[in-house]
Amino acid sequence: MSNNIIGLNGAPLNTSSTVTGGYVALGYLGNASVVFSLIQGRVVQLRPSNMNEMTLKSVFGAQWCDQHYLEFHEKKEELVFNHKRLATDVITQCQAAGLYEESSERRCGVWPSSNGEKLIVNSDELWTNDGEALEGRAVEGKIYPKSGSVGFQRDTASASEKDVDRVLRFFGSMNWKNDMVPEMLLGWFVCAVLAPSLARRPHVFITAEAGSGKTVLLDALSEMLGSLNHKFTGLPTKAGLYQTIGGTTRSVIIDEAEADTSPVKWKDTLTIARNAYSQAEADSGIIVGTPGGTSKSYRFCAPFLAAGISPGKFEPADLSRWAIFEALKRDQTAGSALPSMSEFRELGARLAVKAVRQWSVLQASLEVIRDAVQLNGGDARLADTVGPLLAGYWVMVSDKAATQDDAQTLVGLCGLGRYVEQREESDHVRCLEALISRVLPLPRFTGEYVVRRPMSIGEAITSICENPTGSLELQHRLTQLGLRVALQKGRWVLMVANSADHAELRKLFRGTKWQHGGWSLTLRRLPGGEESTQRLGAGYKSSKVTMFDIPAELLPVCDESELLAA
Repeated sequence: MSNNIIGLNGAPLNTSSTVTGGYVALGYLGNASVVFSLIQGRVVQLRPSNMNEMTLKSVFGAQWCDQHYLEFHEKKEELVFNHKRLATDVITQCQAAGLYEESSERRCGVWPSSNGEKLIVNSDELWTNDGEALEGRAVEGKIYPKSGSVGFQRDTASASEKDVDRVLRFFGSMNWKNDMVPEMLLGWFVCAVLAPSLARRPHVFITAEAGSGKTVLLDALSEMLGSLNHKFTGLPTKAGLYQTIGGTTRSVIIDEAEADTSPVKWKDTLTIARNAYSQAEADSGIIVGTPGGTSKSYRFCAPFLAAGISPGKFEPADLSRWAIFEALKRDQTAGSALPSMSEFRELGARLAVKAVRQWSVLQASLEVIRDAVQLNGGDARLADTVGPLLAGYWVMVSDKAATQDDAQTLVGLCGLGRYVEQREESDHVRCLEALISRVLPLPRFTGEYVVRRPMSIGEAITSICENPTGSLELQHRLTQLGLRVALQKGRWVLMVANSADHAELRKLFRGTKWQHGGWSLTLRRLPGGEESTQRLGAGYKSSKVTMFDIPAELLPVCDESELLAA
């Protein structure tokens, strides 16, 4: 029996302002009206078919619905919930709000404020990195729905120097081949906590033989991150990554990341990691179709940490985003002084709080460290990968921003040269190697006869450079393959047909990423690379080619006079 007092117009007169519930109209998405449920604290999409009496009461609150939409029905002579009027109000207000943008929704995680000076932590409650609790779930035009806990609270104690030392000693119990790996792993932990707030999110791959302690290390980091990570054993599928971390702020930890078990999964994992490295909040992410005929966006901001014995192939674009660490057998003598797994969750919470509170220190330190990386021979991409790892470590050991001297010391200790060498192999170098290493039967003049024997394209180029007039059959065959070796202005160049429809060139690049075309733009990045219009051979029409200097290792050993005479 209702206790509401109804006026002459059918509206309740004794409404209470203490009733919780209601909604905020966010916009529309297709035929769905998108609202923020004040009683559930989450974003809800309501289609017209869903707007029945029970659904609306569940989403907006039963008491709130009775308070605002309970009316006297003249025929039934009783109070009824006018859900049609509520549904009309919802649709009207959502249409007025305009198209809904999914990027305005920020789920559980650590997010930057509009000016980037503060962090907003969306957990059981909403609070900033200076400990201030925020009222409501809408701040600065963004919606922060209730979607879980980050694993630490605004009153959680910050990590002490002893806590940091214990974690570093645990990371250091593995026998690392590289410098400053424990420190950079701690930096990766900081990046995983602050992932949505970072412009670049470096990934880490650990490779070592069986029994070296990789699994123990990954289990510990998973415990430290708690709900801010998703741990896989074995490479996940593309759909698995989409559905588990798409649209979330969770980092990804993958144990047993062996490429030989599933090359497709390895490639898909690297592709998603490449997107997550620098995907901005406003980006649409990866768009896929749905059976209903609409599109769905999957956005990623996850730093990846993977470990395995036999990693797969890293493309140059991947090498620039991953820091690869190698280890030997674990130091078993250090086990007694290390934290137990039950302690890692508490250590992780205290370290995470320290990372959040040190946000301004990290911002200032990162800028200085990035400059130091580039001053010491690294490029901007290397600074984006190594810089956050070093800056993350720095905020764990210092309350003040790193100075230029501090940054130079960190960069010097981390062995930057190894990372520079790791990134030297680029796409255009790989493309050239794929071309000149291809072996096929080619004509070769021996004495009075022309014979066909297996020869690489590189060997054929060297043979023509050594004896241009005595290798006409070989030159003719290269012309059929879409290639031409020529001496122009005192330098040997190789011309490659630009057309992606050239059947012979597609065969030469079979099994590579250029088998369907694109080699012209890639090879143009080589020394002396340019586009030109040339004849590949006698009787051939002029066509667009890419020409570049032939590498010195393919040229015959001769002095300048011999080269000009040729």
